[in-house]
Amino acid sequence: ADWAGFDPGFLLRAYSHESPYVFETHAMEYSKAVAERHHLEALVSLMAEIESLASDDIPRRDREILLQVATPWLGHLGAVAVHESQKDGSSDEEALVVVRKVLGHLTAVTRLVFSSASGSKTAAQAWQRVVSTIVPEQEELIVPELLSFVVEKWEQAHMQGLVQEQVMFKFILVSLVRSPSATRLVKTLQSGFRRYDDDCPSTPADFLAWHETQEAVEEPLDPEEVALFQLMIDLVFECGHLFQDHIPVILQNATVLLATIKQDVASLPTFAFSLA
Repeated sequence: ADWAGFDPGFLLRAYSHESPYVFETHAMEYSKAVAERHHLEALVSLMAEIESLASDDIPRRDREILLQVATPWLGHLGAVAVHESQKDGSSDEEALVVVRKVLGHLTAVTRLVFSSASGSKTAAQAWQRVVSTIVPEQEELIVPELLSFVVEKWEQAHMQGLVQEQVMFKFILVSLVRSPSATRLVKTLQSGFRRYDDDCPSTPADFLAWHETQEAVEEPLDPEEVALFQLMIDLVFECGHLFQDHIPVILQNATVLLATIKQDVASLPTFAFSLA
């Protein structure tokens, strides 16, 4: 992108100041103004450049500032995705490729700042900005792909035994549900569970009684279902009230599926019992 040609709509500060925070604030104002005017053509290239700069051997604080500068742009990801999907000859699939590119760059920068308290706070604000400003039309396109991305990346980290990566993606998901889109996020997540009987009772006590009359079923969890259970554990304590309508399906999956898992399930019963 031709960054020099981007006009923020106001005059730039042309003199020095003793306090570095004046320049940080001015950089944020400039980034926000330019993002409003040029996000459609520059979001992907900006995030790629932010990742490249953050990957250099620079101080941790500088990486955090780079992510702060990028944050106003992330609030326009929904608009960019819809714009891409509505281009002549384009489709939702091509728009989602753009979404994945941006999320990939954001993940890379998050990985670089996540280890410190100030860096994790900055990262949380960046991820929340992705979903905090989207409208319903954008939400339908963004939320499922965003959650698919997080679940897929956690699953990969789990399979490779990368504990810190798993912690990071749990942190990302918790950050996301601390946004106005929390209800949609939880609803979309739980849609990944299996449904065996649409007529099962709708209250936990009635369901457990009904379950006693059913034949035993042995079906192993696939890696995505393991990821869903693990990721939802923290969410129950973060926003448990949003799970009330989904308790029957979740308990059904827990009671049918968890008994067949032979390893790595120590935390899964915690999730089921915390719902009950």
